[in-house]
Amino acid sequence: MAPDGALGGCAVDREDPPGQGYGQGALAVASKFRVAPWSLDNQPTIGAQLRLPIHYQLTPAPPPKG
Repeated sequence: MAPDGALGGCAVDREDPPGQGYGQGALAVASKFRVAPWSLDNQPTIGAQLRLPIHYQLTPAPPPKG
């Protein structure tokens, strides 16, 4: 993590289901995340590694009007 809390050097650890683009989607939004400089147990987070699970919840498209 950078001094401003930005995530850097991100990579996809796992994608389920694979090959659907969810991993690339998660990487695309990673630049929007910020992490506090200190963890809840008073450990520095700058330079730390973390695993950030992202879960997508898809809703079905409404049926076409017809």
